[in-house]
Amino acid sequence: MKIEDLRDDWRLNGQEEILMNAKLIAAFYVKHDHDHCVFCWQKFMPEYERAFRLNVDFVSRGYVTLDGCRWICEKCFDDFKEAFNWEIM
Repeated sequence: MKIEDLRDDWRLNGQEEILMNAKLIAAFYVKHDHDHCVFCWQKFMPEYERAFRLNVDFVSRGYVTLDGCRWICEKCFDDFKEAFNWEIM
């Protein structure tokens, strides 16, 4: 699937400028605060937070750019990996 075929997807808003052909790492989120998926805004938090934040929806693993700045949840990764031509390191 090409990026042009996904133009109606609400999660797309220019990420291809930064993430097209990006190199990613499958990783667990271990920072002290939180980040969001650059597509759907799913919250990333460390797994140990689950005991303290019972009413907060978050994930603790996904894919991240090599600089550690941009996180992608597993669902969005699966949905966009072909169109964005990502390489897993």
